[in-house]
Amino acid sequence: MSARHNDGSQYENHQHAAAEAYEKQDHQSGHERSRQALEHSEKAFHHTQQLHSDVVTKHETAKP
Repeated sequence: MSARHNDGSQYENHQHAAAEAYEKQDHQSGHERSRQALEHSEKAFHHTQQLHSDVVTKHETAKP
């Protein structure tokens, strides 16, 4: 016999655990998620620009 005792099926236990996890999360509005996505994309864009600039500079200084 299993040491684990379930009052319901595995599916029901999973649903219950998922619901508890969902309740513990901080819920953000769509506006806040959009604002954060824009902020992250801008940071990624600037980071990529900086990397590209560094590569171009290294390439230009490596020319004989």
